[in-house]
Amino acid sequence: MDENNVKTRQGINAVLFRVVSSPPEWITKLNEEGPTAYFLTSSDFPDLIQSFLSATTDSVRLVRASRASRKILQEYDMEELEDLRASVQASELLRVIPYAKQTDHSAHTLYLFLLGIYLFFASAPLRAGLAKFFHKKDNSAELVETFLFQWVFVSLLHDIGYIFQGRARSEIRAVDRMFRAASITRLLGQVTRGVRRSVINEISNVGIRPFEAIQNPEDMLTTLRTMPWGKRAGMHDDIFESFRTWGPSDQKLSSYDLEDYSYRVASTGYDGFSEGMVDHAVASGLFLFRYSTFWYWLASANSFEEAFQPFQDNYSIRDVASACFAAAAHNVIEVHAKDVGLIECEPNPLIYLGILCDELQKWDRFPAGERHLVDLKSFEEYCTDSERINLSEGWDRTEPILITFEEKKLTKRIEEALVKRLASVETFITLGPKPEGQPASLAGPDSNKEPVPNTTEESQLKPE
Repeated sequence: MDENNVKTRQGINAVLFRVVSSPPEWITKLNEEGPTAYFLTSSDFPDLIQSFLSATTDSVRLVRASRASRKILQEYDMEELEDLRASVQASELLRVIPYAKQTDHSAHTLYLFLLGIYLFFASAPLRAGLAKFFHKKDNSAELVETFLFQWVFVSLLHDIGYIFQGRARSEIRAVDRMFRAASITRLLGQVTRGVRRSVINEISNVGIRPFEAIQNPEDMLTTLRTMPWGKRAGMHDDIFESFRTWGPSDQKLSSYDLEDYSYRVASTGYDGFSEGMVDHAVASGLFLFRYSTFWYWLASANSFEEAFQPFQDNYSIRDVASACFAAAAHNVIEVHAKDVGLIECEPNPLIYLGILCDELQKWDRFPAGERHLVDLKSFEEYCTDSERINLSEGWDRTEPILITFEEKKLTKRIEEALVKRLASVETFITLGPKPEGQPASLAGPDSNKEPVPNTTEESQLKPE
């Protein structure tokens, strides 16, 4: 891609594009040694990402987000999950969602994916914590591969569970289709008649309960956590039990905590006395683990033959459990979260990063709920334009990354949300308005930092 022709919008979007498309030198050296998991500089990824980040209308942004997301998911052979993401997108566009303050989640999750990669490169302490958590050497190909794989679940797919939160039955029907033999055989493509017949028989005999007829949130949660094929694939039939066995063992937020929280919300809502609902984050993690292991079970039942062969050597149940648990835990909030307390980066760096990015991503999001639609001025307190936010540039920073906002109210709202959920945020980021006399990007000279290619001019934030 010709860097001189980059037209990405200014502010945070411009910084994200420069960093993601021009990674640190250690990534370049890894690529020189052989293909690595960092794929965002190859093929047409730079063009897709730049196209998304340069969008100036919501409709164009959503179309481009879907296109880029599908391409990213394709790297992990999960592109069909973009269809479920599109179902969530449709309900938000049609304003048929129960939460009055809902905002977009389709472009939002792609922004999360890119923001997390930026922080992975930019914050040396955060990356070191992730390396320790993954048991990988820092600045290694193995660390990049593990992080990107798990981060796709925690960012791009972490809101897919909205489809289980009181939406139209047609949306739930789309989930049921994904566990049908006809859908699986279609995705397998060209396979022998024997493998096709085996898949049909296995699915028919295992007894999968459909979601469409379920109305009660607690019943929905119980069905989501159940994998009737689990023991046949050497796992548990219960997902929370699987998290306890194969997920990270030393996290402060345990599988027991998440299970208890899930059923409290399903029975009494987030405030403890309202109508219950399925927490969308928990639903995301449970569904993703359920769907992933469903494919692994079919692969093992067919001796990893033909189209199932990649599962034999490239499927890590521990990586999948870690990623799905972090996705499930990103929305532990309000009254039922008091027993859990603040999430610390160590030993919870993946959950921590997911929550940090989720709370920070408040730009270029359209209103989907009734509250913001009838009073668009209230929307300004929740979201802003990408050109009104900027980031410190540079890699491997040991000091906190400065994120500048033009809106003081939004800055305060984000700060309040972060300190309610995360411990020691100031170790990694600092929020605030632009200091007087300083440009929007406050990278500053530092001989220990690698320069970022200056492909666009930096925006200047208006003085307060």
